[in-house]
Amino acid sequence: MARISRMQRLASLPFASPTPSSTRLSLAACRTAISTPSTTRAASTGWLGKKLWKGEPSGPKDAHTQLAAPSNLPDEALERLPADSLPEAILHSRLPLPPKLREVTPEADAAADDATYVPATDISELVETSPLNTWWDQPGHWGEESEFRGFASVEKVTDKSVMEVYLRQATIEALSLRQQQESLPSAAGWVTKKWREVSRSDLDQILAAELVVKNGQASVGLGDAALIAQRLVVEEAQAEAEAEAEAEAEAEVQDEVQAQADVKDESIEAEIYEDAETNGVAARITPEEAQVMVKAWDASWKDVVVDEQLKFAIRKRIFQTTGVLVSDARLGAARTIKHILTLAVKKPTPPKLATLLEERGVFQELPNFKLHSRKLGPIDRETAVGRWKVIEQELQKRGLPVTGTAGLPMNKERHRMEGKVA
Repeated sequence: MARISRMQRLASLPFASPTPSSTRLSLAACRTAISTPSTTRAASTGWLGKKLWKGEPSGPKDAHTQLAAPSNLPDEALERLPADSLPEAILHSRLPLPPKLREVTPEADAAADDATYVPATDISELVETSPLNTWWDQPGHWGEESEFRGFASVEKVTDKSVMEVYLRQATIEALSLRQQQESLPSAAGWVTKKWREVSRSDLDQILAAELVVKNGQASVGLGDAALIAQRLVVEEAQAEAEAEAEAEAEAEVQDEVQAQADVKDESIEAEIYEDAETNGVAARITPEEAQVMVKAWDASWKDVVVDEQLKFAIRKRIFQTTGVLVSDARLGAARTIKHILTLAVKKPTPPKLATLLEERGVFQELPNFKLHSRKLGPIDRETAVGRWKVIEQELQKRGLPVTGTAGLPMNKERHRMEGKVA
């Protein structure tokens, strides 16, 4: 057989294995290579440093051996103080939070602090502490002052005439505060302050104020503007007191309504309306009343040009009285009162598509179209053609459930496909 001349004969194992001295030499060389950089690497670094920096390169020569810069701060400032893990809002909250740790006073200390202290001799004499899950139900932990009071009205106005009435109210109030901001100290910063909610009698006086419109600009009579501005703007302390009084008045009215809910009499409704008027709770305007008011006004007031300050104030007041919020993106395109009215009037979207199609009446003229309030299933389709009674009788003859599984196990093939059955 021909042989390859370049290949040598296999060497035996003792001659091919390295000597102990060569092993020690290779390990020492590895240590040297790890601890000290090679000349090639140093030369490359030096060449790169010369290209990057004109003089000496910035930074430490050896980052591992560089010491930290000395500090002039005292030792107390360098020490890290223990920080509380609770958020700052909870730390400064007025709510009484449950304690993290409950400590019991020893008997000797309790006797020293209270001369009438008598230790308990039976388990029934011990004071029972409430569990943590009833913390907010205990008196003094969560009261009426802690309940949320929304800024906007709960009932949203959808009628166009009612919205126009409240829009005119907001316009007159904003113009009155702007005119009186220099003469009335409490009217300063009127745009960002919270305005008082007015009663029905005050609302009628505001709507009856003289509104002069000329060349796209509007103004309120001086006497009416001063009276309206004094009633609207309140200080923070007074606003909190009024909010508490309004909450109490609303609670009293609600209690009266609940107590007399079964009695349906017009006299009771009149009494509740009078209570709302005396307590300062704003009474709602009906669409019929709003239509009469709108017809009596001149339509030129809706052509008043509004700037950014007026738009913000009117939008905020509308949100407070009607519950309708005009978004900033849509409000930026408004230039007049009429534009704001168009943006504020929006019909509520029906919850179902069938309701929307029924209101529009688009497909009612089609002979082969029928509108359903829910999705049709196989039982509905079989019932429509008259086959469901026959199917139901045949299922009952065979002892099979008409609907559902009647406690029978599900399809075993499905369990096998899902990997639940081997």
